[in-house]
Amino acid sequence: RVDYDYLLIHEAPAEGRAERLLHAPEDATRAVLRFGVRWTATGRAEFSAPSLVPAEAPPRRVHRIAVAAERPKNPTSVADNVAQYAQLARDAADYKPELLLMPEVILQWGLPTPYYDHACTIPGPETDAFGAIAAEYQMMIAFSLMEVAGDLYYNTMVLWGPDGEIVGTYRKTHLAVSEGWEGVTPGDDLPVIETPLGRLGCTICKDSSLLDSTRIPAERGIEAMLLSIMGDHRAVEWQWAPNKFSPDRWKTIMRARAIENHIWMVVARNNAEGSCIISPSGDILAWNDGRQRVIVAECDLGEELHTFRGSSFRDSTWAERRPHLYR
Repeated sequence: RVDYDYLLIHEAPAEGRAERLLHAPEDATRAVLRFGVRWTATGRAEFSAPSLVPAEAPPRRVHRIAVAAERPKNPTSVADNVAQYAQLARDAADYKPELLLMPEVILQWGLPTPYYDHACTIPGPETDAFGAIAAEYQMMIAFSLMEVAGDLYYNTMVLWGPDGEIVGTYRKTHLAVSEGWEGVTPGDDLPVIETPLGRLGCTICKDSSLLDSTRIPAERGIEAMLLSIMGDHRAVEWQWAPNKFSPDRWKTIMRARAIENHIWMVVARNNAEGSCIISPSGDILAWNDGRQRVIVAECDLGEELHTFRGSSFRDSTWAERRPHLYR
């Protein structure tokens, strides 16, 4: 078999110099470089002599990732939820994860009045409590909460680094209908967050139903997508009746997201069932059937997959895109 990878010029700096670290198969006897120009009748490209330089193989990037979830225990205040989910985070820390993901709006979930009545500032005393836990156990923590900023409300995911500092936030960009009715403001960015583990993206609930909220961060280079989610209309039995969660539907959706974008999917569902960790090849490494508080998986964020034809799985996804046709 011949393995081949793309050197994507559009990923290069402005001066057009592109470089890439590639792994040579054990039985490789030669390297072949091909340069091409395509999809133009009059265009041209110039390039100088390439260089191949031996390099040390990068270390494997295997990280332990955990997802923790449980229902609220009749809270009457944000402080009640902070106490409950802080304890859940501490219990999850017993598994020694490097990253812990928890579900959506957990600091306001289950309260008797609307979430925005209990919105928190970021940073603030409520978020500081989880920063302290992250620092104590030297693990990253992420989950979503209802944020107030001035006179606006957002459904925001916060990501703490292992030193307890906030390394990134993401404001939900695609709102559930009820959020719009209640005055929640959508975010306007799909960030790539640089972390000690690698490049992470974030999505919250309804975002998952819009493929671009995963596709765009993946195109920008994320290696794992964190999804905190209350529920998904696509993952229930399609009938006029109370929601009946379908594990088969949910697995299909999440595996497709991982495979088509060549990323890890790390998913925390509020009801616990359906929380999962899925590899870029679509393998489910951890699954919560509703009876676990914590699930854990060892994730190789640096693994490069090749198709049965030998092409880089990631490259074959991105090199053939023609975004000007998608508008």
